[in-house]
Amino acid sequence: MTAIIIISCLVFALNVLFACLPPKRAYVAAKCFKIVASAFSIGKVCDALVAYYKSKKK
Repeated sequence: MTAIIIISCLVFALNVLFACLPPKRAYVAAKCFKIVASAFSIGKVCDALVAYYKSKKK
């Protein structure tokens, strides 16, 4: 249960960080984070972030 809370806080903090960046930079940062986080079990969350900022980039 604690791990779920920690992961959700991390994802929330990253979302806030990405929101402060310009859309193109946020997309690149989300892609890089996805590569790093692919070793963990939060790949679906990363896919959602990348898809969101990809659509926002255009």
